[in-house]
Formats: sequence, structure tokens, C-alpha cells
Amino acid sequence: MRIIIITITMHLLCIISPAQDIKLGKINTPDLEKKEYIIDPEANAVILSDVGSSELVGNKKGWFSIAFTRHVRIHILNKNAFSKATITIPLYMDNNMQEELKNVKAASYNLENGKIVESKLEKANVFKEKKDKNHLVQKFTIPNVKEGTIIEYQFQIISDFLFNLQPWTFQSELPTLWSEYKVAIPPFIIYMSIGQTFDKYHLEESRSKRVTYAVKQKKQHFSQMMEDQTLTLTTMATEYRWAMKDMQALKIEPYISSAKNFINRLEFQLAGFDEPLEKKNVKTNWQEATEDLLKHEYFGKPLQENQALFQQITNPLINGIHHPREKAKIIYEYVRSNFSCNNEQSLFIDESLKNVIKTKTGSIGEINLLLTGLLKSAGIEADPVILSTRGNGVIRTTYPMLRKYNYVICNVIIEKENILLDASQKFLGFGKLLAECYNGDARIINVQRQSFSLKSDMLVEKEITTAKVINVDGSWQAKIIRTPGAENSFHIRNKINDIGKEKYFKNIQDQYGDETVITSFLIDSLDHNDYHVTENYSMKFKKHKEDILYVNPIFVSKWNENPFKSADRNYPIEMPYLIDDSYHLTMEVPKGYKIDELPKQILLKLNSRGDAIFEYKLSVAEDVIHLNTSLKFNQTHFNSSLYEDFREFFKLVVNKHNEQIVFKKL
Repeated sequence: MRIIIITITMHLLCIISPAQDIKLGKINTPDLEKKEYIIDPEANAVILSDVGSSELVGNKKGWFSIAFTRHVRIHILNKNAFSKATITIPLYMDNNMQEELKNVKAASYNLENGKIVESKLEKANVFKEKKDKNHLVQKFTIPNVKEGTIIEYQFQIISDFLFNLQPWTFQSELPTLWSEYKVAIPPFIIYMSIGQTFDKYHLEESRSKRVTYAVKQKKQHFSQMMEDQTLTLTTMATEYRWAMKDMQALKIEPYISSAKNFINRLEFQLAGFDEPLEKKNVKTNWQEATEDLLKHEYFGKPLQENQALFQQITNPLINGIHHPREKAKIIYEYVRSNFSCNNEQSLFIDESLKNVIKTKTGSIGEINLLLTGLLKSAGIEADPVILSTRGNGVIRTTYPMLRKYNYVICNVIIEKENILLDASQKFLGFGKLLAECYNGDARIINVQRQSFSLKSDMLVEKEITTAKVINVDGSWQAKIIRTPGAENSFHIRNKINDIGKEKYFKNIQDQYGDETVITSFLIDSLDHNDYHVTENYSMKFKKHKEDILYVNPIFVSKWNENPFKSADRNYPIEMPYLIDDSYHLTMEVPKGYKIDELPKQILLKLNSRGDAIFEYKLSVAEDVIHLNTSLKFNQTHFNSSLYEDFREFFKLVVNKHNEQIVFKKL
């Protein structure tokens, strides 16, 4: 992979290869007759071309805008890809300014009775939907899509936000025959280009060209009337062109944090302005970015302005409480238990904190900023922390690209100990974070500008299961006790909250089938989020009548199936946490039977360092079988070069978890 950062203001002159001749509506019969493509014969659809361009244009506001144009053509090969005909275009807005979507054109093309039939999108079928304070989307569905249809769409976005030069990805979940992006930059506006590439560009070129910009502004007339005045600026601009061809679909593999980390893409950040404009450096450093966040009306400012309101809430809660940890825990549990989270992820608040308090509802950021404000009002040292979740992708921290951060938590310092809190998740314990938050760089937003790293190998998910099987009245009875780790305890609480205890219990019963009946079922610590839950249940087996009895001694297993099915893999394996699973069984030989065959013991290591270890130990003493298994991962990140070994390791683990003891009737 290459991560390349380039300041794109230079003038390079070279011969540009001719662009592919892709014009709207130019569809031919042989294209529609194709049933599959060599790049991926099993693909549900193929992107035939995806071509975009961004350039600066003068506007009527006395300044410049970015005009972004995109043209996409996709061949829908079967019904599994019909959803690709619904197009979602994200737009940015701030205060009274909003990016404008223009020139939307879309159509489908079908071959009917040997003729190409075009079905155009009606403008009335383009819908707008607000996502949050800064984001909205416009959607449309291309009509008359069938198996074999070719769809295409084209649009333009006019943006007055010069910091929002559109990024570009050269891959998607569909194979792509051609992906191309052009950016034309004048020398008086400076951008940083950040390229993440795993494959070579088919084209990577630039050229200089003469461009004239027309900027309109209102001019004050002596008669007090306003009239338009057009200013023109002619300069040399550099046009960059990048293209990739025959890109395989981005496969969503198990145990990958985010596809964004492994996709060929380009991103841009506004760095500054140069002559003939007023020279200015807008590429901020972390000191400036932190100061801006602390003063921002949708981030730090509400924490300062609402202290009196916060104290009205916290004073009764902590009255008579003196220890800071107790105070912090009471306030944390109050917010976590009394406020509902809509699960929206955003750095900035959309609703005022006053309104969040009134409605008892907010986004993740709003709830955790409220928590921070309440803790501060109680005299506890607390600051917001920004991070990017695993699903959002890894942050490159060279420059403070704040729009890449999507999650806010709270850091408190008690007796020199840093404690991270997330009150947006109803079933998290004090000082616990979801594994999703352990994704590298995190920033405490305070004057000290502290940063730290949250790594997945800081978490250990330890699960212990014990099973005891005895003979009672000619049949087996079993007692199972399972204690999962913190992450899975959180998910169990969430699931029971969603479906109820009865349904959760039924799901466990269904896993055992008709041969086994769960006679009692308890979950300990369900209402105590600071502790792991414990599942405690008893089972009764039907009386054994077979001459030969096959029994899998692992009654509770997460590893019945190998999650790594692909023959090869291009991406690293990224576990969300370290794993420490153990299973302990004592089992009496069923009455009237003898042991005929036992699984063999095994000690298996992934590599010489023991980054993953599996052990299966089995012994028999006085007609009692003892089985102990353990699976440990001492690393969370494994290079793709280890994939074959990793896949074989899991294959052996799964095989051992499915092996059976054979009993023969006496």
C-alpha cells in the first residue's frame, strides 16, 4: 500500500492519454447481450465506467466554487443487483449554505425484440432527505430495471465549501472496468492530495492548461443601487488525471475492521491560498484545531455556557457524596440510564444540549458531551475525546482532518487515572468501551492537546464455560455455566433487551434440538453492567437406546464453522480483541455403555511465536471423562501472508470442536 501526500500547485506538462469515449446514452446492442464478464463471471453486476472530475469555477458571490461532475454506467446482470439502481448522493451543508445538486440525468437501457429501449428518470422522482445538521442526501431509483439492464446516471454538485474537494474511490463491492478522476487546480488555491493505493494506476498524469475564471460580485452604485460586476482572472492551472482499470470487487472478508482501509482512493485537504488572492495558510495543526473545537458552538462552547443548568441536575445526584469516583459513577449511570441514544455518529451536536436534556434523546456525541458537561459541573476533571470507529476507517493523523472523526466519548481523570466513558450505550459498564472504539488515534480535546492510541490488543475477551454431565435415573443430566467476556456480555444484554428473556432462552433451546430439554435457565448479573453476565442452565437428555452412541463433548461452542472460506485473501486479518476461550467438561460414561473411541489430544500453534494456540486435552478416570480445551489469540493483527496458515489453523480447531466420542452398548 502507498500513502502519498502531495501538495498540488506545481505546473507539470506532459501528454495526456486520450480519455475513454463514454457519452451519455451511447449504449450498443452487444453491450446489452453480454451475460458475464471475464473480470468476474459470478458478478451480479459490473461497473462499466465511473468517471468524475472536479474543477474550480467562479461564482456570483464574489468567490469560487467547486464543480464536481460524475458519470456512472453499470450492467445489472441478475436480480441480486437490482438495488444498484437506487442512487444516493451525499451533500454537505452548514448554516445557510448548502451544496447544490444539478443536471441529474439517469436512464435504463433494455434490449426488447432486438431494439434498445430507453427509460428515463423523471425529475420529480428525485427526493431529498436530511441526515443531520451538516449532511443530507438526494435519492432516486432508475426505472424499468431487469436482469440484463444497463443503467447510467450523471449529476453535478456545485459546492461553495472549498475544503470539500470531492474524494474518489476506484473500487466498490462490484468489479469495475474503468474508474477515472480528474482535478483541475489553479496555483492560487493549494490542496494536499492524500492517496491510498494498493494497485498501480493505469494512468497517472498531469498537464498545464490556461483557464479563465469569471467571478461576479455586487458593486455599490452612486445611486445606491447594486449591480453585478464581473471580475476575470486568467492563469495556468494544473489538471491531474488518475485512472485504474479492471479492478476486482472489494470483498468484505470476515475479521476486517473497515474496507475503507484497503480500498484504492484519493482524498484532499485545503491547505491555503496564494497570490493573486490574499496569501493564507488554512492547513491547521492540532493546536489550532483543538482551540477551534473548544470554542465551536456545536462542540465545546455548550459545555461552558450551560454550567448552571448542569449543576441543577448534578447537585441533587451527588449531594452528600465526597469521593470523585463515586460522583463520576453516579453521574455516568444517570446519563446512561435516563437518556436514549439514536445511534447517530457525528462529531458535532445537532440539537442544543438544553433540548437533549428536555427530550432525554440525543446522538452519541450529544449524550457524551452532555456527560462531559455534567461531570465538569460536579468539579470532576472531564474532557471530550474524539475518535474514528473501526467501521469508519483508520485516521491518518499527519493533519487534523476533523471530518474523518465520527465518535465522541468522555475522559475523566480521578486520582491521576484516566477513565474513558461512553454513556450512549445503555449496557456498558463504567470505564468500558465497545471494541468498535479501539481503532488507533484518539484525541482529548483540551488545552493540553493530549492524544493516545486505542488498540485492539488492549482488549481481552475472556470466556469460560464449564459443563458437568452425570447419570440420573438411567439418563444424562447436565449443568452448564458460561461466562462470556465484557464485549459479548454487552451484546447479550442488548439482545435480551430487544427480544426478551423468553425468546433468548428459546434460541438457546433450539440450538440443542429435540434430544435435549433445558429444565432451568438463569442469567446472573444481567442488570449489573459493570460485571460479566453468567448463563447458568440445566439440561436433561432423552434416555439412550442406540447400540452405538455418538456424542460431541463440547456442548457450547462458537467455533462450529470455519469463518475463513475464501481460498485466498488480499487483506490482513484484524481481530477486534485478544481471545481467551476455555471449556472444561466432566462427563460420566452413560449407564449401560462403554467408551469405544475417543478424540485424540492436540496442541496446535499458528506459528513459532504462538500468536494463536489451541489445546485439546482429554483423559478418562473411573468412567469419568475430563476434557479441557482452550483457544488463545495473543495478537489481533495478522498479515495476509499468514492467511493460508490461519485458515488451516481454524479448520483444525473447527474439526476438533466437531469431533465425537463413540460409546458402545454393553
